[in-house]
Amino acid sequence: MTPKQQAFIERRLRQIRYWPFMALALMGLLLACYGFLYLYHPVYVSPDALMAAFKKPQPDLQQLALLAVLGNLAFICLGLLILLIIVVVSLALWNEKKLIALLPAAPAFKDHFSAVARDYANFRPRYPATLYAELAALAPGHEQAWDCATGNGQAAGGLAAHFSEVYASDASAEQIAAASGPDNVRFAVAPAEASGLPDASLDLILVAQAVHWFDLPAFYAEAERVLRPGGVLALLTYSGLRINETLDPVLREFYEVTVGPYWPPERRHPETGYRELPFPWPELSLPEQTMTAAWTLDQLMGYLGTWSSVKAYREQRSEDPLPALREQLLPLWPEQGEAALTVSWPLPMRIGRRP
Repeated sequence: MTPKQQAFIERRLRQIRYWPFMALALMGLLLACYGFLYLYHPVYVSPDALMAAFKKPQPDLQQLALLAVLGNLAFICLGLLILLIIVVVSLALWNEKKLIALLPAAPAFKDHFSAVARDYANFRPRYPATLYAELAALAPGHEQAWDCATGNGQAAGGLAAHFSEVYASDASAEQIAAASGPDNVRFAVAPAEASGLPDASLDLILVAQAVHWFDLPAFYAEAERVLRPGGVLALLTYSGLRINETLDPVLREFYEVTVGPYWPPERRHPETGYRELPFPWPELSLPEQTMTAAWTLDQLMGYLGTWSSVKAYREQRSEDPLPALREQLLPLWPEQGEAALTVSWPLPMRIGRRP
């Protein structure tokens, strides 16, 4: 089932969910109308009363009585017809809901970052400018690129210097709301598996630190559809920050022990440089890339707060693991945490060209 089909089903289920309340309201309104008419403005007329009303002058009393009977029947049948329509529609929607329940569900979007979208935009490190230049050199043209799962839009901004237009999408509306970029970047809320882009329209697709959350077969099919022949697909990831020999062991223990049990299973893929993931085309190589940032202790804490494991730790244990880590790091950090130290991450990549 495609994400578009799943979205239609979810919308239909929301509509069905409210029908019972509407049906009850309609039946209540119907009963109220009939009760009001019967008590205060009778539409139902007794044939005997009608005959008595027309004794003078003498009309065809039998014909008038028949007219009264037919009017009464029409009044009753109209109400029954409305009631029947409500019952039939209710049964039809109930059966539709049962049928939808039998359909296979599309994989759910695993949203680990919407709640920290603002922090994500403020504290995530920036990829090196050389990376975008190297990827652009591999692309068959420089018309349009897609930054898939753009997050805060940082990769989209880097690509914008090399492509006429960059389409930057993310399944999280909160991430897109916090994203920003140059004028030639077009942001959109869309899943990776259903971009909405035209066929064979792209020179490059970049997925930075996100492909391990995707439905890979569906995403690879979408990538093949929207890339032009010779277009490039690049999967980028990073894991295991490094600062120095004093701080690294403390951070490694925090990563593996303190919040280690709270990482989602997909986290193993960035740790292995995506080497365990299937890849659709023969691979290309680039010179090794490293991402760096000059951070104070508080900036490092802000970055660690964007980790999905820290978010899960807070939710499950109702406490924040970062203050205790900060107390550990503070005496080891120069100038009581005020010095800006170089933090680095290696950037493994999987790159391929569409046949």
